[in-house]
Amino acid sequence: MVVKSNTIKNVWYGIGMANKTKTMVMLLHPKMATIIACIVSMGHFSSPGPLDLERYALGLTGVLMAVFGVYRVNEVRDFESRGSITVREHRVTALVLIFTGVIIGISLAVKYAWWILVLLIVGAAGMLVYNLSRSRIVHNVAFYGVVWGSLPYYCSYVLQGLDPVPTASVLILSVFWGVVAIQTLWLWGTMGCKHQIHCRRVPIGMPCTRICHSPIMRCVDRYNIPRRVREHTKIMINIQVIIMVILTMAIGTWRYGM
Repeated sequence: MVVKSNTIKNVWYGIGMANKTKTMVMLLHPKMATIIACIVSMGHFSSPGPLDLERYALGLTGVLMAVFGVYRVNEVRDFESRGSITVREHRVTALVLIFTGVIIGISLAVKYAWWILVLLIVGAAGMLVYNLSRSRIVHNVAFYGVVWGSLPYYCSYVLQGLDPVPTASVLILSVFWGVVAIQTLWLWGTMGCKHQIHCRRVPIGMPCTRICHSPIMRCVDRYNIPRRVREHTKIMINIQVIIMVILTMAIGTWRYGM
């Protein structure tokens, strides 16, 4: 049964609309950002040779700036923060964050190697195209895995080692982290959705049969997920984040004896 839009409440994040600071923090999507930061870190940590802290810090910062910027691009359509942050603020913030990431990438390319610029263009374009396009050609599970898992690991590995030619093991691990990203996408899909009344992706704020922004479920299916399933999924997501953090710390301490 489809519920009328006037009965739908914004309980997805539990964001107080008057609390702008809390809204801004939640729009960083801390759990997903942590997973991406772990993938990037493991790319740097698994690269041969001593760890170059400058390349690691700049690479991680550049990726996160781009990711946070793309999240704000999403928010222009999802509009979960209605009444707290305006669409114009989201657009300006997105431009500033993405521009910051691009500047960091350009500085690394100028200092170290021209091919870093190629990776920058491919990575940034991939994230934007995935999030802006409604075409199933690019807005699909496989493309998501490449953009949010495989590329962050591969780019981090070659940036740290300053060698763009990957070994077989690097390619295999890149595929592995792409699969981890896809697993994360499926976990988040079953968290449900409670903001159709103001989501700009659906007609008249109503649950519909079109594929949700998360390309694994229909809009109406995400709305009708039972509360117990959402609570179970939340626990699974937290466990995944903890596993990623512990694994990253273990690889770092094992690799560099910290």
